[in-house]
Amino acid sequence: MYAADGVRWSLWITDDAPAAAYPRQRRLRTGFPAGAGTGSLGFRALVELHRNHGGTAPRFVLGGMLATRRGRHLDLDVRESGDDWAGTPFEGPSGVRYQPGLPSEYSCAVQDGCAEELSAGQPVGGTLVIDRAGHMGESSPLLAREAAGLLVRALTVLQRGEDPLAAAVARLGERPGRAGIGSGAGHD
Repeated sequence: MYAADGVRWSLWITDDAPAAAYPRQRRLRTGFPAGAGTGSLGFRALVELHRNHGGTAPRFVLGGMLATRRGRHLDLDVRESGDDWAGTPFEGPSGVRYQPGLPSEYSCAVQDGCAEELSAGQPVGGTLVIDRAGHMGESSPLLAREAAGLLVRALTVLQRGEDPLAAAVARLGERPGRAGIGSGAGHD
């Protein structure tokens, strides 16, 4: 799924990109109060975010899984790849190539972005694991934080059976009717 406002941002949401997986070197864990979980269900999503800023286009890919369970607690598990790990570059949903991994430069920003979105909403009981990421030279912690919020929003609405792209576009502050939303070749 693809959406863009034509000027400031482009966004892709897919169910997964196994090539964006990386070995875990360190974990950042946080807990949140949550609404009652719905039993054992798993939802996976991956977001790719491009921001256009005066001639540069920073990009970031982030993915994870929300496993719901009965209970009133949500565990957030951000898995960091470490700074020295260098996997095989992969192609994101947009066709852009990324270096896989979540180095420490971005991991705290991802944790903060997830926490911000989880605190603003009504998460369900379970575990949210961030275990897919891709970055490039123009990536930034601020973009990683924004991608994390979009990923949490997408996973939260997926578990409710709603449209993750429309929810993510709304989080970006756009009305879906104004944004170009579609799923054509090269944009799924």
